[in-house]
Amino acid sequence: MEKSLGKPLLPWVVQLDETSPMAQTVYWPAMNMSADKHIAYAVQWFLMAFALVILWLYANSNLGRRSVKNKNDKVASGE
Repeated sequence: MEKSLGKPLLPWVVQLDETSPMAQTVYWPAMNMSADKHIAYAVQWFLMAFALVILWLYANSNLGRRSVKNKNDKVASGE
């Protein structure tokens, strides 16, 4: 595209013109989010992924069954 336009594209965004026959709906809303909000979303999703990995590891281990068995053994022995 740089060759056909004769301009470098890195500092610019290429968008369809409203009058282009290829454009269906052209609506370019302004993004009013700060960098802090982006970082907060990233931290939120990484923590969610971490929590899901912990839950997955617990569900695929025998820790839950072992704790239930220990509790049943204590109740049966009268402790």
